Amino acid sequence: MADTRFFHKKDFFSLGEICSLVGLASPLDPSLRIDDVCSVDDVRSGCLSFIKNKKHLGVLENNPKTAFIIHDSLKELVPSRSNILSSQNPEVDFVKITRTFYTRSFLKLDYDPHEAISPHAKIGQYVRISPGAVIADGAEIGDNVFIGPNAVIGTGVVIGPNSEIHSGATVMCALIGHSVVIHPNAVVGRAGFGFIPTESGILDIPQVGRVIIGDDVHIGAGSTVDRGGLRDTIIGSHSRLDNLVQIGHNVRIGRGCVIVSQVGVAGSTEIGDFSMIAGQVGIADHIKIGKGVKIAAQSGIMRDIEDGAIMGGSPALPIKDWHRTNIALARLIKKE
Repeated sequence: MADTRFFHKKDFFSLGEICSLVGLASPLDPSLRIDDVCSVDDVRSGCLSFIKNKKHLGVLENNPKTAFIIHDSLKELVPSRSNILSSQNPEVDFVKITRTFYTRSFLKLDYDPHEAISPHAKIGQYVRISPGAVIADGAEIGDNVFIGPNAVIGTGVVIGPNSEIHSGATVMCALIGHSVVIHPNAVVGRAGFGFIPTESGILDIPQVGRVIIGDDVHIGAGSTVDRGGLRDTIIGSHSRLDNLVQIGHNVRIGRGCVIVSQVGVAGSTEIGDFSMIAGQVGIADHIKIGKGVKIAAQSGIMRDIEDGAIMGGSPALPIKDWHRTNIALARLIKKE
């Protein structure tokens, strides 16, 4: 469920009402109450999810009070008692339903804009707020926090004690631990880059997740951390992100990770504890990188990596294989 500090949500719809909204056939139980939308990895009673392919059909057996949108081609593979909405474009219909439940995130400023600090924000002791900073409704700022010039703290954001938000940084839809440092012009919590190309144009997918940042994390200048789509984007405690790092939506970074400048991590990738990623590495979406992994600069990661591996090259190989490949190529060039 999306955090209502950041997003407004309609209370509920019946499954029959949802079918009417998107023009789908009536389900097994049209009176079923649907309170929210959810990821297929996080299904629960009273939510609506969608299934892209048959590998996820197993979730239907254990979730009788959950509804699913599936592709027409999968209809014959599902149990007859399941609450299934069959669609030619299940992901598009799911996006339309999500938009019905949720409105856009907002920065509510119903106070004097010259003051730019909401009376409805909670400000701890010994907080230093610089000129030009904006702190919106419902934000919670812990003790001994520094807010730099022209920084923006969005509605409902929580910042733990002893943290530093430097000049020009923007933080929204985020819960931040203690002793976190966000350097100048970093952006935390912007909408993730999620969309579906359709015949009538690009359909943006609502991004109703959050960013969760652990304790003692540093986010470098000019870096961006996208909020999640349906799940949260998470950065584990004691991690360090250099300048100009891009973290996509739903990414989960473990504890004590080091990510050097100009790294791009695509959506829904998971990085294990104490991994080190050198500069200009590109990591594809939905990749699982194990614990203690090291990746050489300018590598391209396109598949899962096991714990403790050391990788290099594009596409990345185990580091010894990469060195052998480079040596072999150099020898071939000399022979010519």
